Amino acid sequence: MQKIYCLQKSVFMKWFLISFGLVMFACSKERVEYKYKVQLKPFTEDEIFMSQSIKTYLFDAEELNTDSLKGIAKKEFLTAIDFYKNKKDLEKAKLHLIKSIMTYPEAKSYYELGNLYLAQYDAKNNASKAFGIAEDLGYKPVSEIYFKLACTYYKAYESGTDEYAKSSSLQYIKRMFDAGAVDTLKIKTDKLLTSITADKEYRVMLASFSGLKSINSKFGVFSGAFELVQGELVIKKEDAELEQSNVSISYDYSDYIPEMENVSFGRDVSHDFYYVARLNLSPDLVTLVYKSKSFYGEYMPTSTYLVNYDLNGKVIDKILLACTCSSEKVKCGTVKGTDIVVEEYKRIWEKDLKEVYIGDNVVKEYKPVASMHYSIDPTGKIVKGNETTQMSLK
Repeated sequence: MQKIYCLQKSVFMKWFLISFGLVMFACSKERVEYKYKVQLKPFTEDEIFMSQSIKTYLFDAEELNTDSLKGIAKKEFLTAIDFYKNKKDLEKAKLHLIKSIMTYPEAKSYYELGNLYLAQYDAKNNASKAFGIAEDLGYKPVSEIYFKLACTYYKAYESGTDEYAKSSSLQYIKRMFDAGAVDTLKIKTDKLLTSITADKEYRVMLASFSGLKSINSKFGVFSGAFELVQGELVIKKEDAELEQSNVSISYDYSDYIPEMENVSFGRDVSHDFYYVARLNLSPDLVTLVYKSKSFYGEYMPTSTYLVNYDLNGKVIDKILLACTCSSEKVKCGTVKGTDIVVEEYKRIWEKDLKEVYIGDNVVKEYKPVASMHYSIDPTGKIVKGNETTQMSLK
């Protein structure tokens, strides 16, 4: 009996030691984690009108830090605009736009590419493809896309290349009206669409919209693309760049953005401009907030402006509401009713910017510098009030 017990104990100890050894081995073995690293497949010129390829590229891009790609694409875009708007070289403009899209596809790039194809002989109907993708990517105002598509199809109808294109043109005019841009004057004065106004089908369709208020204003379409913000508008110092405001404003609206114009070149092609907000401060004013961003130089500053317009789009007054003015200087603003407060801060970086670039650095502290108070009078003028500096706070 004692022999059996000793044998059992011996077997038990043997298995215990083996099991313990396996557990210790398993615990001591370094755990390896496998991560799938997304790599962007190069975007080719043949794919720029392939919707699925664009979606796949942008989906993969979301997994990566694409700021550098966006910067390169934006510089190509701005070069294209210089050739298109200032130098009137459509072929070079097209080449740079395609390079911009191949680097990082964006709605505004496709919209301008559509305009280039619309201005030329377009045997492959690339204009409608470009405008369609601009719509898919969220171009604002969407009514402008529908107007351009109406022009594209009516051009094809009048040239005799597509006898059914008139029907498509009328459908896009209807969609334009449905989107809130009942702008009959624009249709009547556009050289590509003017003859459609004499068409019986157009007149019948127009009668169905007789109860809607006509915008009859390019400014109405422009201001309507801004998102209405009810109540207080607050731009925080940590968010002075307004990265979430990334829908670009077309150069078609340079009449309403003074910074888009420049004395030397007719249009400033070093900056891009973005919708931020529309404020309902007075029935006699249109108050818009937009952002500009420079894409040249080592540091790319942003500036956000609040602008008061009259109802016809004439600028009454404006103010710099927020900015990342330099690597150190930051301004942020709050708008509450007709009262405006703009605060200035100095950014203290964790590491010396001469050694560590801004994109890889961290702000350690925001030191208050000054606080400026303004008010908007009934005419839309912005009146400066008290200014409090950091010295006066001590």
